[in-house]
Amino acid sequence: MRDRALLDARLNDRHGDLLLASVLAIVTCVPLAWRRRAPVVVLLLVAAGLLACLAAFRPTVAAIPVAMLALYTVGVLGDRRRSLVVGAGSAVFLVLVIAALEDSGEVTGGALRLMLF
Repeated sequence: MRDRALLDARLNDRHGDLLLASVLAIVTCVPLAWRRRAPVVVLLLVAAGLLACLAAFRPTVAAIPVAMLALYTVGVLGDRRRSLVVGAGSAVFLVLVIAALEDSGEVTGGALRLMLF
């Protein structure tokens, strides 16, 4: 917990942190260029990038459209079974991310609002 506080303090310093945030955000968005060729792979890459972004600077509001676009593409371009499996997996992933954002480990309304709005 102490290490997380030190990391938060360092990342909130704004000197160089903007560069880190920008690089992580760009790296997370780049796979979207191939979303029609390999939608599931792109979704996995975007999810990994979002985890890195969340660990570094918690971009909860700005990151949501990127993940939604990748998930939407999987649903539109895939068959029904793949869409349902990926949708269910994404729901589990979202709950795990929300739980990880909570200090107590419990999924609460506050964390859900933080992720969705």
